[in-house]
Amino acid sequence: MTRAAACASSVSAQKAADRALAEGASAADAVVAAFFALAGELPGALFAPAVLLVAGPGVSGRALDGRACQPGAGAPRPRGFVEGASIPLAARAAVPRSPHAVLLLQASLGRRSLKKNVAAGVAGAREAGASKRADYLDRIGEGGSVGVATAHEAIVRVAGPFASGLLTHEDLESARPTDQPAEALTLTAATGEDVVVHLEPWPAGGAPVGAHGVAAVDARGLLVTLSCFVGASERGGESLWVPEVELAMPLVAEPVRRGKTRVLPGTVFAVPATLAAADSGPELRAAVSCPAGFERARAAAALSARPLEDGLREAFPASAAYVAVATARESRGVVFGGGG
Repeated sequence: MTRAAACASSVSAQKAADRALAEGASAADAVVAAFFALAGELPGALFAPAVLLVAGPGVSGRALDGRACQPGAGAPRPRGFVEGASIPLAARAAVPRSPHAVLLLQASLGRRSLKKNVAAGVAGAREAGASKRADYLDRIGEGGSVGVATAHEAIVRVAGPFASGLLTHEDLESARPTDQPAEALTLTAATGEDVVVHLEPWPAGGAPVGAHGVAAVDARGLLVTLSCFVGASERGGESLWVPEVELAMPLVAEPVRRGKTRVLPGTVFAVPATLAAADSGPELRAAVSCPAGFERARAAAALSARPLEDGLREAFPASAAYVAVATARESRGVVFGGGG
């Protein structure tokens, strides 16, 4: 029986994660590969706000923050838009930190090369006819953050001051994720054993937007889960396109309005709570991504329920939760709620 499994909201992400685990890669590799598969398939995925959670033996629960930020670093405050004025999409373009968060996961816990983990995304973009996107992902696979930076000039052209936006080179050069301890709750399961539930440590907020999720567990018991808020790249059915790389920007920034205090550059925009990981030792470990969001207390209670499946079905009756579960005998990926 296999001791590694993944569960993802996208067929392409699922295939990439399964392939990584089949080759003996870590759960971190599976999630990185799944993320880049999404990035190859969906133009809004690479720069979309993303959050990650890591737990398991030898790893204290960690949260990697790839949420988007308010732009405007190093630039004077613009006069702002007057009441009733039409707001261009460029003025809503936020600073993406998601690629750097995923690259941080790769650097800290990946066991196979970044190029290999990006390969499914490159292939998916080429299959979709997005050759510029494929070339950009390939550059990221070769150079990591250096590859990401090759699009900075193109991004500023469409979202910077000359396009009525706020985004600057300084924003992009300082767009680094944070890595911080996860919130940890020690609960007692119905069968009597302790279970440590790890949750995102930052306040939840923001309206739910279209999102994708992936969760993975490997043979060593490492748990990794990710939510990527792809819907943040659209507003009113429109996207801000970066043609040189065939990608869309996250449209969650606050435009500067005349006579009103602006949102400070670097302010991080909240997302719903979507990630959890539970560790009861070798007998039971689980990673969860519920991209539509959940109530933290309800999710924690579900992960301490026994049998676990009953708790998860009760916690996610409508919104799909993507779960990777490892027991002493096997590992498996399961969808609960609205997706299955």
